[in-house]
Amino acid sequence: MNVTLARVLAGGLLLFTLPVFGQDSAASWTALPGSPLQTGNRRHEDLSFVSATTGWVVNFDGEIYKTTNGGQTWALQRVTQTRMGDPVQFRSVGFANEQVGWAGSLSEGNVLYETRDGGETWQDISHKITGAEVAGICGLWVVNENVIYGVGRYRSPARVLKSTDGGQSWVAKDVSPLAETLIDVFFFDEDHGFIVGGDHLSLRLGHAVVLETFDGGDTWTVRHRSSELSEWGWKISFPTPQTGYVSVERFLGAKVLKTTDGGQTWAEINRIPGSRPLQGIVFVTEDVGWASGWGTTFVTTDGGGTWEQVEEIDGRINRFRMVNDSLGYAVGHQVYKFTGAIPTGREKAPLPEAAFRLDANYPNPFGRSTTIAYTLRQSAHVRLAIYDLLGRHVATLVEARQGAGVHQVAWDGVTEAGEAVRPGLYFYRLTADDHVQTRPMMRIRATGLD
Repeated sequence: MNVTLARVLAGGLLLFTLPVFGQDSAASWTALPGSPLQTGNRRHEDLSFVSATTGWVVNFDGEIYKTTNGGQTWALQRVTQTRMGDPVQFRSVGFANEQVGWAGSLSEGNVLYETRDGGETWQDISHKITGAEVAGICGLWVVNENVIYGVGRYRSPARVLKSTDGGQSWVAKDVSPLAETLIDVFFFDEDHGFIVGGDHLSLRLGHAVVLETFDGGDTWTVRHRSSELSEWGWKISFPTPQTGYVSVERFLGAKVLKTTDGGQTWAEINRIPGSRPLQGIVFVTEDVGWASGWGTTFVTTDGGGTWEQVEEIDGRINRFRMVNDSLGYAVGHQVYKFTGAIPTGREKAPLPEAAFRLDANYPNPFGRSTTIAYTLRQSAHVRLAIYDLLGRHVATLVEARQGAGVHQVAWDGVTEAGEAVRPGLYFYRLTADDHVQTRPMMRIRATGLD
């Protein structure tokens, strides 16, 4: 993922200055004439951009392409083969900066590659993965230069990979029985994120599942299991901290999952014409987005209420990526570029990049009490609340409008009903106007030293 965009999302912001819907707009997707082509059932699988001009594209033919001029031209960096001489089936790619990046594949035994010279050379680092055995990596998410997540693969046991040292080492965890197969991953910050996939290794026997973590993947909670059979969750997009979408790969027609409460609950949208399953998806605002897969690409401007087929993009898009509010790329048979403002029917005023800073509570772990501090960049309506591991509300510590500056509040481990909570993992969530951040904390049994 783009690192600048990751920082914006982690701060709870995605900013647009938008014209009124119906007025002239230069917003459009266009095929890049210089991009590498794939034909038939072949396509490019994923892309990663670290700036408006520099990015990479990968595919099942073991090919990695790089552009340094916004997609006008592409250089084939390497055609990679497995130990058996077959092309590496690259499915995912993510870069931390212009030099360091990773590519995940579906080739068993050769699942993870790394470059530290901008892609000039790539090394198989599958041997650096410890923990559960990994059969493939369908999705990669680069939070920052130190923390990277991966998931995979479809039709294989569900695994979540994580590196906290910039890719020097990786640990894979088995998340079954919560999920049996995983396909995509999205993180707001180092600790809070989502993974999507299915609850069965067979698509025909599976339901789409969405899982959430608040502690960097140590524990996961199922937030949604789809109501119908023959479905997997495929790709995930959060245009704002509260609103998110998941495309659904299914036999019975097109479907999208939608949340408006930060991923706690998900609604199933079946109002998409045709019977094609969906794969790639992106929303650039709460309302405007595209979904594609197996022959058709659709657009919605009302949050999934209605959809129309679009002709400017082929129907084989597996990944859309937005670099900023007016620039994005997508890959299918070729590479597409989005430029221009988004027509949504309303305007959003610019806001500062960092609305607040939420500090780690101290002490942590704590026995009798702990203090939570935060800094507001400007006056805002603030809500600071405590939740347990299952996402249930425990207590509200602050509900008020506060001015800019440093604020702190103590929590004595007591619910609003006056009952002491048990030792265990809890989360504190700060909302300042529309901006949200969550951090974990641990309560231990109080002693005489606390």
